[in-house]
Amino acid sequence: MAAPDALTFPLTGIGLFGGLGVGITGAILQTGQAEQFLPIGIGSLGTAALIAVSTAIRVPLSHQRLMGDYQRIRTPERRARLTASQLAAMERRFQNSEPAIPMRFQVVPYYVGFGTAMFVAAADDDTDPADRRMFSMLGTLWSTMAIVALCSPTPYERYQSKLEETGFTVEVMPTLGGLQAVGSF
Repeated sequence: MAAPDALTFPLTGIGLFGGLGVGITGAILQTGQAEQFLPIGIGSLGTAALIAVSTAIRVPLSHQRLMGDYQRIRTPERRARLTASQLAAMERRFQNSEPAIPMRFQVVPYYVGFGTAMFVAAADDDTDPADRRMFSMLGTLWSTMAIVALCSPTPYERYQSKLEETGFTVEVMPTLGGLQAVGSF
């Protein structure tokens, strides 16, 4: 079972996006008004579903576990006391700390839904011109945020990049006796 702190973020995300999606979609379907905002509700539900699926595929790693590993490798002296198999296990844990579905893809339905709703509202001839400009700006802002989210590296990708910059590489390979970590500078 996952540590409680490991589930805080995904459960919060499911609750926030799911609640937003149910609230907006329910209100629109019940009143029949503001249909142009329906994509926000649907996108929010899509994001909540992706967070739930990602969490079901790979339960997040506890923050305390990652910090414990960090404390064990924090200084050269501490790293020197670790075996290759211990380092390989830490590397695997850190690699598996990433969600099964990267966060940047989990939020795409929300961004697409919000951006779509803003552009649809901006194109509606019945919308006040000042509101149309605001909806256009919000749609552009959300589209920009979606692009930034999609292009942002994950913590593990940043870690790998830093290793490559320093010339340090770590490979975890299966062997007859288990796993072996091989590194080079």
